[in-house]
Amino acid sequence: MPGCRKKVTGTRKKMECTVQGCTGHREEPSNKHCRNHTCANFHTDGCTNKKPAGDTVCQQHMRCPQQPCNKARIQYANGERGRFCYDHKCSADDCQELRSFQQNQYRLYCNRHGCHVAHCRERAFGQPGIRFIYCSTHKCRQCGQMAVSPAGLCERHNECGRPGCRNQREGARDLCSEHLQCETAGCRVPKKAGSSHCDNHTCRERDCRNSSGAHSYCEDHRCEKYGCSERRRMGAMRFCALHSCQTSGCQRPKCDRGQHCDTHTCSDRNCGNPKVFGDLCQHHFGESCRQAARIDWSDEQQRLRDDLAARDRDLALRDTYLRANLTVLEQRDEEIRRLQQRLNAQGVDPQEPEGGFPPQQWGGFPGQRGGFQGIGRGFGRHPN
Repeated sequence: MPGCRKKVTGTRKKMECTVQGCTGHREEPSNKHCRNHTCANFHTDGCTNKKPAGDTVCQQHMRCPQQPCNKARIQYANGERGRFCYDHKCSADDCQELRSFQQNQYRLYCNRHGCHVAHCRERAFGQPGIRFIYCSTHKCRQCGQMAVSPAGLCERHNECGRPGCRNQREGARDLCSEHLQCETAGCRVPKKAGSSHCDNHTCRERDCRNSSGAHSYCEDHRCEKYGCSERRRMGAMRFCALHSCQTSGCQRPKCDRGQHCDTHTCSDRNCGNPKVFGDLCQHHFGESCRQAARIDWSDEQQRLRDDLAARDRDLALRDTYLRANLTVLEQRDEEIRRLQQRLNAQGVDPQEPEGGFPPQQWGGFPGQRGGFQGIGRGFGRHPN
């Protein structure tokens, strides 16, 4: 008849959900509720308590299982609940494990996701497909082992950088304490960063790793002048600015006389000026020119004096010859006068030839054959 319900038999009634008003059926005879009202723990520990329709577990299993916690387990948007509450669940988003417990307190992560270094609360470092047991702070920078040095390296990667040495490095340095000592003989002071020697024994030339010894620069960059510790001049120079020859491009040291080496200094031993002409400086070259001019002038003066003396001697000889000839002429004139007086005394009136006495009486006129030849011999010439 209309409105009449079929009578439920006993077996079917026993399989109905016990929740009032629910028409669902039990999935198992031992369960009192249908799927919508069955606690999710029924299949794990046999819980038969009723759960709310919008939840997955009963009131008993909603609480965090970690004693003595009374907080509810985490519930997600799909209605599912996690295994623990927010205080006890691992902070990794994809993990439902219990946080690790150390030093009487819970850490932020479980043993799988937390750093294994005591007192560290950070998450273990991980990469896609790779998982480590230490955080980025405590993990070796070159592998997954625990870092033991301030440089972030494990024992194997923290070994001294000197080949063959297995000692651990010193702090964040690349070498052990033994090889960090200054390599200058007898020095035990730690090396300067980036150098093979300490600050006192490191050459001050940039990028130089040589020892400077007791000086500021090493032998390759120190002035070669004995006792000088200054830096050499730039380029291939061997001496510092104070001891280098000032001639451009010269590598020789200064001499004691001036600012240039012996090769480029005036050859005058008391002069320190640079050579300009030959082996002399400008001053001494001028002096040498003037000296040469004085010597030449002295020779010229002596030659002129000798010529004048020779001329004076020639004139003196000529004067002597002229005086001797004059005396001879005067004697002959006197002889002619006496002969004329004698002729006049005898009354002889000789026919006088034009121009004086007959040539046969006194030897002829000068210039004629036989005339004055004895007197005029050698006249006007130097005697042989």
